[in-house]
Amino acid sequence: MYFHGWNRDEAHIPNSMTGIHHPRGDVKKITTSDQPITIFNNSIIWSNQVTTPPNHHYRVFLSEGTIEDGSSGSPLFNENGLIAGQLHGGNASCNNGNTTYYGRFAVSWDSGTTPATRLSDWLDPNGTG
Repeated sequence: MYFHGWNRDEAHIPNSMTGIHHPRGDVKKITTSDQPITIFNNSIIWSNQVTTPPNHHYRVFLSEGTIEDGSSGSPLFNENGLIAGQLHGGNASCNNGNTTYYGRFAVSWDSGTTPATRLSDWLDPNGTG
């Protein structure tokens, strides 16, 4: 078994990314981007009518590969192999484009109001840093 580290540095924006996912339990898929990754400064209204505030997501234009239904939550690995985000969605598909949105790990770390909505309670329950 292997565990990946993460980067929750608020100021670090990945220079490139690799995404690894198993959509709906399918065989492993890999996506990459060598294009600039930006913090998306608009709200996003998702198909389930949930709205996330501005600056909560990275906007990633995929260079290779795509995402599929059932890939949500899969990690965005930065140029150092550390998890910097988690897939939330986008319009990337073989026929539809290449834009994806990854939740920013630094925001997900402590922005929730309950243990069920923030990562810090699960990944550092003793607050050791």
